[in-house]
Amino acid sequence: MKKAILILIASVLVILGGLVALMYHDTNELTHHVKELFRGEIDPALPERTPSGTYNQATHYESLYPREVAEVDITILRLFVLHDFNDGFMEVYYFYEARDSESRVLCGSWGIRSHWVIHKEDGVWQIVEIHEDP
Repeated sequence: MKKAILILIASVLVILGGLVALMYHDTNELTHHVKELFRGEIDPALPERTPSGTYNQATHYESLYPREVAEVDITILRLFVLHDFNDGFMEVYYFYEARDSESRVLCGSWGIRSHWVIHKEDGVWQIVEIHEDP
C-alpha cells in the first residue's frame, strides 16, 4: 500500500513538473520578442504583439541621448509562469543596459521586478498588461 501511494505521489509530481516546464517553454518566443524590442531590432510601431511600446525602451534612446546607442544588453529571468495556454501571467526580473560605442552606459535598469498579464492570440503570446513598482 505504501509503495502504491509513493508511486502515485511521484507520478503526480512528474506530471506537475512537466506541466510547469511546458508553460515556461510555451512562453520562450514572448521572452525572445521582448529582448528584440529592448535591443531595437523590431519597429515598436508594428501593431502585432501590442502593447510593444510599453516595454520597448529602445524607442526612447535616440531622443534621450545625443550619442548613438551601440549595444543593448538585456536579461530576463522568469520567476514564475502560470497560464492555461490562452491567458495567464508571468513574474519576471529584468536587467538592461544601453551603451555607446565606447562601452559607456547611457541608461539602464537593474533588477526590475515586473508582472506581465499575457494572452495568446492566433498562436502568439502577447503582453496585455504590465505592472511594475515605480
